[in-house]
Amino acid sequence: MREIYFHPLYFEKLEELERMMPFQNEVLTYYTEFEARLKKPDLYGKTLRLSERQMPELWAIVKKVSAVAKISPPPVHVYEDFYYGVEAKGAGSPRLEISAKTIEDLSVESLTFLIAREICRIRWNMQKTALIMEQVLEMSNEKNLLTNLLPGTQTLSEGLRITYASWSRLSHYTADRFGYLVSRNISVCVRTILALVLNNVKLAENVDVKEYLKQMNDIYLLDDLVSRFSENDETIPYGPLRIKNLLAFASNEEVINFRRF
Repeated sequence: MREIYFHPLYFEKLEELERMMPFQNEVLTYYTEFEARLKKPDLYGKTLRLSERQMPELWAIVKKVSAVAKISPPPVHVYEDFYYGVEAKGAGSPRLEISAKTIEDLSVESLTFLIAREICRIRWNMQKTALIMEQVLEMSNEKNLLTNLLPGTQTLSEGLRITYASWSRLSHYTADRFGYLVSRNISVCVRTILALVLNNVKLAENVDVKEYLKQMNDIYLLDDLVSRFSENDETIPYGPLRIKNLLAFASNEEVINFRRF
């Protein structure tokens, strides 16, 4: 039985993407043997790893949400940045990376929502799929490796990129939904998404959400080829679309009656 929080189109798009993904095992082996090892010194030397003694309150949230998702708590690394961010990274040994600004500015409730959505991505290997696809597209677009191996694959590469972007947006909708089911506070979830969009908590608190959602109409009116291409190329849904999707999910009768995690 598929979990209630999955976007209705998620598995259909995932199956389509998996049929198109070339050299999955080879790409994953390359990443594990080279790229992942290349990043480890910086990961250990430029971040703070959470534990029972390092930021125990935040670590407790990670453990609690991981238990809900029925996975082992992933390692969590805090790094310095000017932007908000909680991201699932890695493949065989996934981890969470959280910017210090996120911890400093956001409430415990907002952090719980963001951590939950990334735990969802780890639970269903979404970050692994994204990693493989990004490696494939990098090889195709920058190094021309796929074109050299299989001449005439440039059109396939473009189709793969659009399919990946579509799947990625659905994966983020799904993660938002899981985050809401853990949080059960739609106001917190919406304000947190706005904070990510604006990179400023105070600005997000003063946004008129109904007015903000009207920007969706402007997006839908952009029906020229260039605008549609730009929209379809996005791997993360636009803010108004994320919030509309989450509000629709939270107001669904089945979700309202769904037992709490």
